Amino acid sequence: MKAESWLKRPLAWRLYAAVLVTAVPLIVIGVLLFLFWFEQRRLLVLDANVQQARLGAAFVSGWVEGHLRTLITLAAANEVRFGMTPDKQALIERQVHAQPTWEDLFITDARGTIIAGHIRKGVSIADRDYFHSALATGKPVISNLLVSRLTGRPIINIAVPYYRNGTFHGVVVASINPDHLQAIFSGVPSSTATVIALWGSDQRLIARSGSPASMLGRISDGNDPRIFSGRSGTAIIRSSITHDRLVIAYQPVPGTPWVIVAGVEYALALVPVYRAVAIFAIMSLLVLISMLWWSLRTTRHISEDFGKIINASRNATRNSRN
Repeated sequence: MKAESWLKRPLAWRLYAAVLVTAVPLIVIGVLLFLFWFEQRRLLVLDANVQQARLGAAFVSGWVEGHLRTLITLAAANEVRFGMTPDKQALIERQVHAQPTWEDLFITDARGTIIAGHIRKGVSIADRDYFHSALATGKPVISNLLVSRLTGRPIINIAVPYYRNGTFHGVVVASINPDHLQAIFSGVPSSTATVIALWGSDQRLIARSGSPASMLGRISDGNDPRIFSGRSGTAIIRSSITHDRLVIAYQPVPGTPWVIVAGVEYALALVPVYRAVAIFAIMSLLVLISMLWWSLRTTRHISEDFGKIINASRNATRNSRN
């Protein structure tokens, strides 16, 4: 019955239906291609972000290592280990002028009180985490973003402990403005769409490409906690600064409590996919319209031919009767 009802329908209707049915494979192919392009683009963007995060971490790590080497040399100097306070102060002044990126340089005693410094003496840092870490581990320590008690401005402190006859006697600390880290990111090769950010383990922003200084110190309120796990990886997150979805990669900076995050806006990352899908959809639509036009044209010709045959048959029938 269904076959008969189908055959009873007008020829044009059946041709149109057949054309529309042929569009189904095009739609299926389009969906499959979209999923394939989406996955390929996602992997490509993630891989690019991983490379960017590693490169940024290498840049920052080299920057830290350069300052550490200088501070370790200072901590081993006789003026620091055995000198009197005037000797220490003279060394401080010489080194500050030799290191223009250091906002301050100071030396503490074993209790954490500054006994020689470029800006001010007598201030205690005994409650600072980096001082406790240096005291407990005997190793150099890099702080997260802090507010200086001497200047009131954001700083990063790098502390190196010094010893006299094997006994802890204090730390040598360099205070550095995070603007210098911000400048490093301008030297990291990246695309204009890539955002590179440096976060501390306390989830405070230390530096970020393209961000004003007012953003520094902002607490992350939307980042994935895996970013601060001490491991590298990838994720899709919503930025706590711009609130845009980002495709990111994160990489810890060796020897520091920091992590580099490199990301691209989700929408920007998928632009090539959307473009390809749009082109495919337009081409499919053109093919479908062409097929409908051809069906309409064919139907008209077939109908005309059938009409001629029917008229001829009627004329033949009349003639035979006559």
